[in-house]
Amino acid sequence: MAIGRKASKNTPDQKSSGVDVDALIEKGGSHAGGEEKAPVDDIQKITVRLPTNLVREIDEAIAKRPISISRNQWLAEAAYAALQGRGEG
Repeated sequence: MAIGRKASKNTPDQKSSGVDVDALIEKGGSHAGGEEKAPVDDIQKITVRLPTNLVREIDEAIAKRPISISRNQWLAEAAYAALQGRGEG
């Protein structure tokens, strides 16, 4: 770790850029994740119990995809596709 002297309040960079850094810091602002996001849909969380061999087959199907997705996303897509096939989606 390099040790240097403390920067003065009026460094040459502050003067040349025309930005009052102290005022900018005092102004503040928002931070990432500070706002609540509106839900896309009303989402119901559920617990699904599946046989281990079925979970293994799902994971293998996910691994074969060109772009990886979560198991949850795969299950949601499978449920949607099943409903579409039955004419319910």
